[in-house]
Amino acid sequence: MLDTINCRCYNIHDRLQRDGNIWLAFGFNNRIRPSGDTADRCAARLCIVRANDRAVLLDWDFHAAQHYYWFPSATVDLDGCVYWAFSRCGIAAGEFPEFRYVDFQGGTFSNLSSAYKVGTNNGPSGRWGDYNGAHLDWGDEFNGSIKTKHWGYGEYGSGTAGWDTHIGVTACTTLPGLMNVTPATGMTFTGFRGGAFTGSSNVYTISNPAGRETSIVYKIDSLPTWLTVDDDYGELASGSSDTATFSTNTAANALAWGRYSDRVNFNTYNNVIVQRAATLVVRGNVPPSSFTVFRGVLEAGGLAELLTSNNAYLQVRNGVTALRTESPITVTFSANWPTTTTDMRFQIENKVSINGLTQRIALQNKNTNVYDVLDTRAAPQADTLVNVDPVTPTDYVYANGDMNARLLVRADGPVFTNTWRSFTDYVNWQMTP
Repeated sequence: MLDTINCRCYNIHDRLQRDGNIWLAFGFNNRIRPSGDTADRCAARLCIVRANDRAVLLDWDFHAAQHYYWFPSATVDLDGCVYWAFSRCGIAAGEFPEFRYVDFQGGTFSNLSSAYKVGTNNGPSGRWGDYNGAHLDWGDEFNGSIKTKHWGYGEYGSGTAGWDTHIGVTACTTLPGLMNVTPATGMTFTGFRGGAFTGSSNVYTISNPAGRETSIVYKIDSLPTWLTVDDDYGELASGSSDTATFSTNTAANALAWGRYSDRVNFNTYNNVIVQRAATLVVRGNVPPSSFTVFRGVLEAGGLAELLTSNNAYLQVRNGVTALRTESPITVTFSANWPTTTTDMRFQIENKVSINGLTQRIALQNKNTNVYDVLDTRAAPQADTLVNVDPVTPTDYVYANGDMNARLLVRADGPVFTNTWRSFTDYVNWQMTP
């Protein structure tokens, strides 16, 4: 045990079993004037002491002009790789309190110090709540990893007047673990309002390539409220991989029609972030809000009979026409879709009472106000659902969201009765925002 009393020594690591050295880091009562500076600053002091004869092998002040260093903490692995983590701030504008580290690899400092987390604000005055720390990943040390990760946690200025603690990880290595996420495409879930939703590209593989010298620790976060992942955390040795499967949850079922776009983060603790887009497309089954018998005679049924396919019908008898080209049964259906449109399918389930009639389905074009006939067929005598998929769906949705469709039935040849009927069981617009 080494007691430095008021010098506030942090995280003394001894390696007596390996090489008999003690590693120290402290930062209070360590006043120094860096070269080229005009004032005294606080520096981090980094030391190595040989235990058997108390010889000082390293006694080094780590500092830079116009900067203050505090709360250093040391960690060392069994291969002699050492990391000192500390916080630092500068006197220049924008030099906010940040959390940094410097590595000492087999007797050599390999860099001037690197940032775990850059500060974004000065933070409050007075006592902050945490000290810094650095710790060895003993799971790496004893599970056969080529190199060992060193974890650091420390303070940095954040927010408008606050501070936070950041957790980071690094390693004494030139070939650290690397997070790959495949596929590179985003995920999309599509379904009608209320669910269920079907996903595409929603299974991702997170991997650490073979030949890397450390494992990686990853976490999946920033999920939108409507999305769930089966496993959001893992550690991958070199050459190994995990899969993460995303799916919608009950929150998605409650969403209104629309297209919801977000991003999911795949994070590692050394500040590598891979993002994938997440899109939820809530389609709409839009029923008619009204209908009009433009030609013909309404004999039975109403709007309620059009909402469900249940063999309850809107029944219309043929009427009188002035021209042979007019349809004696012409019924207009209207609805409203209050958002953008990328795809449309109009659906109608209908039958007629006699053979020899022709059925046409038309949608009103917002550009011309004319009903474009998009489907023509022999009118069926049994309930038949017809799907009409316009090539340019936006042509059939007015700026205020109004949509109009028509069912037209007429005899294009001889029939052997003057009276005939249509029976409409179901009308619907399937809309994709």
